[in-house]
Amino acid sequence: MKKKLKRIIWLQSIYKEKILKNSKALSPAANLWQYNFLKNLQNQNIKILSIGHYAEPVWPKGNLLINIKKKNHVTDFESREINYINLPFFRNLVLFYRYMRILLFFSFKEGDLILIYNRSVVAYVSLLIRKIRSIPLVAIVADLEYPKKIDGYLFLSWKYLKKAKIKEPKFFLDGGINEFSYNKKMSIKKKIILYSGTIRGHAGLEFLISAFTKIKLNNIELWICGKGNDKNLRSLIDKEKRIKFFGYVPQSKLIKICSKADIFVNPRPIILNRYNFPSKLLFYLNFKKPIISTSCGLSPKYNDIIFFLKNEKIESLRKTIEEVLLIKKNDLMLLEKKIEKFNDINSWYLHTNRFINWINKNLF
Repeated sequence: MKKKLKRIIWLQSIYKEKILKNSKALSPAANLWQYNFLKNLQNQNIKILSIGHYAEPVWPKGNLLINIKKKNHVTDFESREINYINLPFFRNLVLFYRYMRILLFFSFKEGDLILIYNRSVVAYVSLLIRKIRSIPLVAIVADLEYPKKIDGYLFLSWKYLKKAKIKEPKFFLDGGINEFSYNKKMSIKKKIILYSGTIRGHAGLEFLISAFTKIKLNNIELWICGKGNDKNLRSLIDKEKRIKFFGYVPQSKLIKICSKADIFVNPRPIILNRYNFPSKLLFYLNFKKPIISTSCGLSPKYNDIIFFLKNEKIESLRKTIEEVLLIKKNDLMLLEKKIEKFNDINSWYLHTNRFINWINKNLF
């Protein structure tokens, strides 16, 4: 009988929201993507074991001793945490040794798969374990370099998938829609434009704020939710009375804030994020409202449901926001139905089911 995927050894940790708030290196969006991916695999009878370490900037920018307790992990998966000394150069030596010690003597079983994220010290350990223990190895490729000559690759970015010259099996999975319930927006006079994500230059928030301030309407507001401390951006925010800054908020509060929005915006610059998939769009789509975005990392399947910018000039974004604000109620209802259909065929469950079938076909 042919072997099938039964368990994933995921070499990364998934953390609770409370630890994400104060982290300098962890991305709440990436953490959520990984959680939804693994949870939906688990819902299809794939066992998950998470083995990982907490990422921080190298000391002295980060803590010297990284000692994270198991209680900080999500409780959905079996997990193990690797702690380490966070000194330059020495850090990678310690991590290599500790991952190697765990995996070399690990009790692998038939149907196991090692799954890693981007290229890192963990990838080098995994390549050795693959040779020694003959365990299939797959890398999830976000926007960084990927390890060479492994068994398979899962790409989040459509453009990166098309560019990558890889002979090994490739799989495209940018993410799925994980629908949740929320209270729909009550009728209010002001139109809300919303951005959620990191408060850093590479995310394009300054681009959005510059375009917003050129719109001379008093009945609109820009709401910003996200983690980060960029002094220049905060200065721009403080100058504009129509902007509300919420900072980092837990997902339950973010859902309430987003339920009041009329338009969502992803202003991420393509030149800085050419192969980066903006997973915030998966969250925005739950609300079935207009989404304005650059085309950064996105596949053609989004063409009918997202308002793409023609270029990355401030005037283009300003004009697009104004045009979307003028969309009539009937057209908004048609858009809502389109997004509903899109969400139905792009659920996390369906995409992870495709992934399981791909693994079984190509690696087992």
